[in-house]
Amino acid sequence: KNKKITETNIILQNTRDTISDKNALIKSLEDDCNRNIAKFSDSIKQEVAVTLAEITKIDSSGNTASQSDKNIIITKSIKELDKKFREIKTDFQKEKIRLFIQYNNPGDIDKINRLIATLKNKSDYLVTPPELVQRKYTYLIKCFNYEDAKRENWLMKLMNGSLSVDPDKITISHELKKGMSPTIEIWVGSPDFRPVQQQLIQTKITEKIF
Repeated sequence: KNKKITETNIILQNTRDTISDKNALIKSLEDDCNRNIAKFSDSIKQEVAVTLAEITKIDSSGNTASQSDKNIIITKSIKELDKKFREIKTDFQKEKIRLFIQYNNPGDIDKINRLIATLKNKSDYLVTPPELVQRKYTYLIKCFNYEDAKRENWLMKLMNGSLSVDPDKITISHELKKGMSPTIEIWVGSPDFRPVQQQLIQTKITEKIF
């Protein structure tokens, strides 16, 4: 009976964790969309303000240009504005690189959050909530269907600054996967990580000593 209760509790906990992870992912996506909408809106407002300023300047210049010439200049300004709108729209609709972060030491969460905060300020990436994967691995940057030496070097420097990781200890790999969008995985393998079983053994030893 106790075994059944334990199993049920584990299932319930896993369900809660899954729901929590999904909610965190939804919140992250909402934040990303809101940032991009704000950026899109600000860009449009800026371009409209520039165009209106140019038109006002033409109307108040007091020169002897004919109304026809003024209309030509205004039409040109409007066409430039339309061109800017199209560029902004193209940039807004551009597919973003998906970026996932896995870490194995719960004690690193503050460093991980600092890393994420910096990455989210880069509009090129769609950053999802970090995932705690408790097994042994090293520091990795895994690129799927993506290769850009300059940005990969920037990520290495970012890991160095946020996580105090020696860049020489970071491995970068590239892999092609059919049907997969450009994706980057950052694996933060802490040298302080110990397998769960080893932690339990250490805890039992400590309990016996004290």
